[in-house]
Amino acid sequence: MRHRIALSLICSVAVLLGSVPPVIHAEESLLSKSLLAMQSRLEARVKTAPNDGRSWRLLGRVYLKTHHEQEAFWAFERAVAIDPENAAANYDFGRVLFIAGRFEAAAPYLENALKLAPESEYAAPSRDYLTQLYAQAEESGIELAGYEVKRFDGSDLSERIDDNLLEKAQEKRDFDFRLEAGLLYNSNVALTPISRELASGTRASFQAFIAPEIEYRWFSLGQWTAGPAFSSYFNVNENNFSEFNLQNYQPAFFLERTVEFEKYTLLPRVQYDFTHDEFEGKTFGNRHALTTSASAFWDNGETSFLYWSINYTDFAEDGLFPEIDSRDGWSNSLGLSHAVPTDWRYVDQVRAGVDVESADTDGSDFRFHGVYLYGESQTDIRDDLTFKLQLGWGYRDYPDFDLSPSRNENIWRIGGELRKYFTDRCSVALVFNYDRFDSANSLFEADRYVSGIVTQYEY
Repeated sequence: MRHRIALSLICSVAVLLGSVPPVIHAEESLLSKSLLAMQSRLEARVKTAPNDGRSWRLLGRVYLKTHHEQEAFWAFERAVAIDPENAAANYDFGRVLFIAGRFEAAAPYLENALKLAPESEYAAPSRDYLTQLYAQAEESGIELAGYEVKRFDGSDLSERIDDNLLEKAQEKRDFDFRLEAGLLYNSNVALTPISRELASGTRASFQAFIAPEIEYRWFSLGQWTAGPAFSSYFNVNENNFSEFNLQNYQPAFFLERTVEFEKYTLLPRVQYDFTHDEFEGKTFGNRHALTTSASAFWDNGETSFLYWSINYTDFAEDGLFPEIDSRDGWSNSLGLSHAVPTDWRYVDQVRAGVDVESADTDGSDFRFHGVYLYGESQTDIRDDLTFKLQLGWGYRDYPDFDLSPSRNENIWRIGGELRKYFTDRCSVALVFNYDRFDSANSLFEADRYVSGIVTQYEY
């Protein structure tokens, strides 16, 4: 009672002195004192019991109310580190990151709060924040599309299977050399040969590139050959996207053999590749891959290709919550393709193939099982002019992705190439490729197209 009388007298004096508004100021003062007292008690508590996650979490909430945002961040971070399975701690840390505008960092903590306690008081606000996060991603043009970059399936491998491969093996030349260079318009320059993310929209740029490849056969014994190989890819984007200038290095070692049968020639091969990617000199990721393949060249002109590839990828950045958002891990691909020459008027050769894939990543959001079907037709318009058309469809299932809607996706591809040969070794081509990643979850829905002119020299 005496406190109320004293407060009334203080307010009256404040009014007479012209202060406004007296009641609000007095209440705020008392509230501030109460919060400061609680803050002092909690600070003392975490000093004597530094592993008490609940005290760190409560201290973080008090820091927020007293406008000590940086201290709140540290307190919530400490609370999650002590008890990573605590839904409240994950929610509080995700919320403070979201408020600070660090949307990508906030997502895994909000997702974890939702997974740990889907029926708790933290579930609904976590969903709200995640919904806002998806909207932010769409507005900024940054969209995740999964595990692919160039191609992890065998469609790009089988494109290299032609009669030249058999001729090179039979001739036992010391080395083979290929050089590609060109100018492209790329709607997604953030994509790299081992990235598992797709950023579209605002990342479109013209880019110049050069890609040398060399294979040296330093060992030959009977039908066996072996040796090192090396390929790389360098591109330069427009100035405002120079941070995505890519340097890609891929040393390899191979062992192959030529086996003659009555109706076909078989070329089995084992190859190890190490891939290193950098953006502007900063490491982006590394990949180790072991590929076993067999190419069959039939006497009637048909070719078959069977492969199995296993690889491990290690990205430099694993995110704040690797159990959910790390893209590191193993993947397996198994595929078969077959090419047939035709007597059709406008198509000289067709190729079709199928791949099955599985990725076991550290982060649950990137584990998947999938299948991919593709086809290619080739038309020889003239002896020195060819046109190729490529089509593909795939489906990926992400069994450990717990949010709704699902991130399962359909993958659509279409590409074309019109190539002019000046000599057997030198050519130039107009190219176009389009990839579409279709998912019910808008965060993982995206597309990409690349078009331009590419020159090629082979030796």
